[in-house]
Amino acid sequence: MGLRVARRVLGLSRVCACLLGPSLLLPTGALAQTAGVSRKLGSIPPVPPFPPPPAVIPPVDNAPPHPTALPPPPAVNTHAIGTASPLPGGLRITFAQGGADLNPSTDAAIGALARLGQRNPDLVYQIYAYAPGTPEDPSTPRRLSLLRGLAVQSALLHSGILSTHVYVHALGARGLDGKAPADRVDIRTGLIGQSPGGASSTTPAEVPKP
Repeated sequence: MGLRVARRVLGLSRVCACLLGPSLLLPTGALAQTAGVSRKLGSIPPVPPFPPPPAVIPPVDNAPPHPTALPPPPAVNTHAIGTASPLPGGLRITFAQGGADLNPSTDAAIGALARLGQRNPDLVYQIYAYAPGTPEDPSTPRRLSLLRGLAVQSALLHSGILSTHVYVHALGARGLDGKAPADRVDIRTGLIGQSPGGASSTTPAEVPKP
């Protein structure tokens, strides 16, 4: 008898659940928790749309190069010994033994060579500086050749040539064969990507007369 009553009660519970919905069968605390979650979900703002793509700034063609500080002007000594003579695609500057100063004639010749670069922005200058020395002391001629190369470089920069178009090679006594003056700087010009002083180099600058 008790088993039959239990089965009837269970059946009535299932019928009520189907007719009235499961919420009526939940405990009071569970109903309150469900209502709170619903209120929280209702307060969430809508998802914003995707942001617009970032602005792309196109590169600027022919942008001017970043200015660089010029070195001090070269020392121009009216009593300094030295000559300027043309080379294929460049210029040769000689110096007094142990000296690194330019004179007005050699300084003017470098300025004339620089005017070629002012007319042709693709022109580059390779500076090969030499100084005599002995195998026992290679550092002294190397330092002297560097001073000479920097003097020529400074003259070119102060004549309007970009520093990125001038390359100094302080060779010291390396490469001296006795056929050319040992106290000298050879300036070779050439276009970017071409060998300096080659067949495709520019015509040597006209050397001003002293």
